[in-house]
Amino acid sequence: MAKLLAFYTLCPVNDSREFLGVTADAEDGSVINTLGRNIVIVTKLSDQKQIRSWTVLEKLSNRVVYDGSSGKYVGVFGKKILKCWTASETNLKKVKKIKLQKNVSDLVTFGEKRETLVVFEDGSCAALSALIDGLSLPAEGPLNTNTAIESPKIFPTPTGELLFVFFTRDLTTDSVELRFSFLEDDSRTLHGNFGRIKLNRGIPGVKLVGYEVTEGPMLVTIWSDRRIFRRKVKFDEDDTPGQFTFMLNAVSVEHPLSIVSVSKDYLAIYGANVGQEGASLILYNFYFNVIQAKQFFKVYFGNSRLSVVGNNILLAAGQVLAVVPFRIPQAYLADMVGSQKSPKKDKDIARDYVNEDDELEKAIERDSQEFAAKQSFQNEEANPEHDKDSQRTNKGPSLVASEVKMDEKLSALRRRDIVVEFLEIEDQDGIEVKVFTNPNATTFSRDEFEFLAMELEASGASELEISSKIITLALSGNVPEEAQKCLRRYSCIPEEKLVSCLVYAMKKKNWDFLITVLSVDFSHEDLVGELRNQLKEEMIYPLMKRLLKILESKQLEEHPTPAGSLWDGDARILEWFSALLDAHFQHLVMRDAEKTRKCLEIWKKVLAGYWRAINEANDFSATLRSISNNKAPARTQKASKWYSIDLVQLY
Repeated sequence: MAKLLAFYTLCPVNDSREFLGVTADAEDGSVINTLGRNIVIVTKLSDQKQIRSWTVLEKLSNRVVYDGSSGKYVGVFGKKILKCWTASETNLKKVKKIKLQKNVSDLVTFGEKRETLVVFEDGSCAALSALIDGLSLPAEGPLNTNTAIESPKIFPTPTGELLFVFFTRDLTTDSVELRFSFLEDDSRTLHGNFGRIKLNRGIPGVKLVGYEVTEGPMLVTIWSDRRIFRRKVKFDEDDTPGQFTFMLNAVSVEHPLSIVSVSKDYLAIYGANVGQEGASLILYNFYFNVIQAKQFFKVYFGNSRLSVVGNNILLAAGQVLAVVPFRIPQAYLADMVGSQKSPKKDKDIARDYVNEDDELEKAIERDSQEFAAKQSFQNEEANPEHDKDSQRTNKGPSLVASEVKMDEKLSALRRRDIVVEFLEIEDQDGIEVKVFTNPNATTFSRDEFEFLAMELEASGASELEISSKIITLALSGNVPEEAQKCLRRYSCIPEEKLVSCLVYAMKKKNWDFLITVLSVDFSHEDLVGELRNQLKEEMIYPLMKRLLKILESKQLEEHPTPAGSLWDGDARILEWFSALLDAHFQHLVMRDAEKTRKCLEIWKKVLAGYWRAINEANDFSATLRSISNNKAPARTQKASKWYSIDLVQLY
């Protein structure tokens, strides 16, 4: 599950107009902060410590970047002077100048080697290495003086070519276009003509409020009617916004939005809250069309800017530069299953909640498809000699034609240790088959919980939302067995609800429920915060004792693990104990209770035993590696500590 972690302030920004931006440094986890037109600071994000800095007399006109090809920092002064310097340089006044005859608009780094492209204001470009070698400037670009370049980027194509894309804004009409062209292999100049896409819906009163190009490349646009569109960037004369994907209700579209591409499938969007004060930073997954995470801010600033360095979103808003770490683990992509609208017909309760115009359009399209399918089915009944092959092209849910094929499918599922449940629904001729990856998972025992889960799954809700609602209802209704079934049925559980189940199990001394809670996967950082907020002091000592008892008895349930890794119940218990220590470390240090101290001493011996076992396995790994490579292990003169053989003379 993608998450936004707690943000922190990197540095103050005295004047947002003088702040030129941040880029990635040569070292991972460090950023180049062009804080002002005379100040450049390299900072390590993990500890917010300054690595190096430069103060220049000449004014910078663009943000400073690191060129991987030359191993130097590159800055533009007065729009027409380039300077390249190493990390050891202290006086930039002595650095050689490279004078240009054109105004530079931006510097773009790309590729694994972090090559630098110099973009000029007329739309032309050239490689930094070519300009350093003294090669002639590229020909005049296609832009006039009243056009500004925004967000230049370079994307590789499947054929190995490089596609140069950027937005242009007409300073007189404020209209926006996307321009793109291929680059030459050596000089990195423009190869061929520009393609262009006009960002205009052609609907009166609908304005463009946000735009970005992501990997693919794909153009993403957000409009004042809250609609998000996507289309592929390609050379054609089509100016349509593309395919409608989502209605943006998380932030207000009446104020300016700041958008940046976080990864191949994610966008970070900063905007004002809807109907209230403050702002929100959201992670939008446009592959599954869901809002994955949200971070709230007390004040909204319209002149904000977003950038991404590594796994951190840097937000320049107001007079501060904030860092928002994010996590997008690949192993949790299974959480998104069910986030799309189900192809099944919506039930009566689901129809009551359809209140958006885009949902109405989808419902009309779906009803027309179902009507066509019914007509086709009636024709087949009337004509038994109908071509049977046409059934295979039907996009609807497929039915098993015979019991033999059904047995084959079930046998294949059983070989994969997958649980299969058959549900017979009233007023329907067929049955529904539910497949669970967790061997302990079953359907809910109470009809209302099963019906709620079915409705949420059919409406396109994610596992995070479904589990949150069901667990809240189960705990408030004092039916922990339904919450336990929810923990076994879904793999993505909110840490807030997980700790709520933990507290409930400890209070009620429901140890079977506690075993299921401790077996669920979680995020360490989020769990620490929830343990600190919900777990009271009097529960710390009993929980540590219970964790010790479970560790000795090895009672945890085996749950599916991310990326198919091996299940390890001991590691899960140790993770819980580590989170408990991080959450209540100060309490355990300041409160000198005899029973707590003895319990911690026992934990110390247990962890020492694991540490010794790890070291012994590490020492033995070289021997195992030699055996696996069919090599004889090196002989040693030391006697084996595992066993000894003694010769005893009996007579």
